[in-house]
Amino acid sequence: MKELTSETVVEHIFTTPNPETGSQPPAHFAWILFENDTIYLSFPNELTPLEASFDELANVAKEELHKLGPAVGGTPSADFNVNKVSWYPDDFVFMITYNHNHIFNFGIYQEEASDLTVGLMGRAARGEDAETLKIKKIRNFKGEIKSLEA
Repeated sequence: MKELTSETVVEHIFTTPNPETGSQPPAHFAWILFENDTIYLSFPNELTPLEASFDELANVAKEELHKLGPAVGGTPSADFNVNKVSWYPDDFVFMITYNHNHIFNFGIYQEEASDLTVGLMGRAARGEDAETLKIKKIRNFKGEIKSLEA
């Protein structure tokens, strides 16, 4: 089995059927992976058409993450939800979602962790990514992956 990373998890989830419901993955999707593993997920739309370039996808992802901004305690920007990822029933893989339909993180742990711990760690990573806006990798709608790592 591949090493579990945010990249391998997002790619697996969006290219294989849901193990609980059997629902099929979307035909076209793109993801942008930021330096601290925040992910922006996109489907073809007005902002990101099917033929969107890597640069266009990166610009939209940066803009959306910047708009969401850092987490401020006591505001919706600090809210998060944590769910165990059903594709990995024997591993400690969690999805952390926020007040934005396309931005999330994965928490990947060696042992069980509380939802609060997972959520706070993911939120902190998202906050760092909202400040730096540094992208590691981009997957376009054609399934091509471009690495921006040095």
